[in-house]
Amino acid sequence: MKKAHVPEQNIKYYLMAVDGMFSRMSDDQKLVESEKNVYLAVACAVFGAKSLGVDSCIIQGFEVDAISQILGLTPNLTPTLIVTLGYGADSPSPKNRFPEDEIFF
Repeated sequence: MKKAHVPEQNIKYYLMAVDGMFSRMSDDQKLVESEKNVYLAVACAVFGAKSLGVDSCIIQGFEVDAISQILGLTPNLTPTLIVTLGYGADSPSPKNRFPEDEIFF
């Protein structure tokens, strides 16, 4: 935040708010709250990528310990999602969807 020239007063307020929120949580609650924030950030990144014509695939089912070891993560970091980005090789197949009148009533 300092590198982005955020005023010191704002940094102090932010740290106070985060400390106040997380100090009342168990470790499991902290992990769940952190994961929610990851999902929000990834949604923004994926939508931003799509607006630039870049496709993505969000992967949640993976071996957390193996990915942590491969990436050399410290124990205080937990991988939550993997997001692959790239350009599709093929054109997408047509969507198979129910007609609106069979869904909405």
